[in-house]
Amino acid sequence: MDIGELAATGATTLVAAMTTGAWEQIRTRLARLLGRRDDDAQRELESDLDEARKLLVGSTGEELTALEIKAELRGRLSQFLRSNPDLAAELESLLAEVQSGVPDDVTPVGQYAFADRGAVVIQAGRDVRGTSLGADRDREK
Repeated sequence: MDIGELAATGATTLVAAMTTGAWEQIRTRLARLLGRRDDDAQRELESDLDEARKLLVGSTGEELTALEIKAELRGRLSQFLRSNPDLAAELESLLAEVQSGVPDDVTPVGQYAFADRGAVVIQAGRDVRGTSLGADRDREK
């Protein structure tokens, strides 16, 4: 796989992985690889990746956000691979592991709602254990 193709595939894979529970581990491993044993570079990259994830997860379903993050990651990965072509195989291995754990149909989802006139909005994705509706409102009375 050439540098451009690996960077594009990597960016797509990483953006999909940002919405999974395994993201923290993936982020740490990617930062370690790209940071090249420089603790400050690793922390900075982890921070940048966390910010990208927040933007992606917090978006209101806008495809543009995912595309912008992919473009930025593709650029970073391309730059890294041009400077470190000897690490392409290691990046490719990491991405293969990530791809095996990310379903093909993962798409970032954003939810938004507006409650008016005392209404209650409940939004849930997964693993909702329970809720107490109106508890805060009842205490105010």
